[in-house]
Amino acid sequence: MGTFDGIGGVSVSKGGAYFKQGKYSVDILAVKRVMSKVGNKEYFVIETKVRSSNNPEVPVGADRSQVIDMSNVMGLPNVKGFIAAVSGVDPNVDTINDDVEKYWTGILGSFTSFPAVCELVISANNPLEGVSMDLECVEIKKKDGEPFTKHNWFPRQF
Repeated sequence: MGTFDGIGGVSVSKGGAYFKQGKYSVDILAVKRVMSKVGNKEYFVIETKVRSSNNPEVPVGADRSQVIDMSNVMGLPNVKGFIAAVSGVDPNVDTINDDVEKYWTGILGSFTSFPAVCELVISANNPLEGVSMDLECVEIKKKDGEPFTKHNWFPRQF
């Protein structure tokens, strides 16, 4: 067996196409669950195309992603904030769970729980493809002092 056997079945990684500090309008290309090839980690990935940007390092037309490590303590809160925003719900309201469920129940015609909404948006149907969203990315310091880009999704306007 040669070193490069199987090369035809792999894809080239875009790697490193992340947001930097700035304000953006984006179109969602896909939202998906990705399992790491090493370490058995799960990621919630929001792939976008930039429509407007105030950061010259992230130009209009660029593909950028937010990758949320689901093993991290902030994994679920970050997903929750995105799901709320894409549902037109302010992620900071006390009624976030009910408001998200109400929105999706109205769209789908039957009660849809918050966890079911999360599963739906990462499904092969890719229901958020083409949805336009606004986003602000800010650099914060983690507890260990390392810099981190926080993604603040603005509630979608209908």
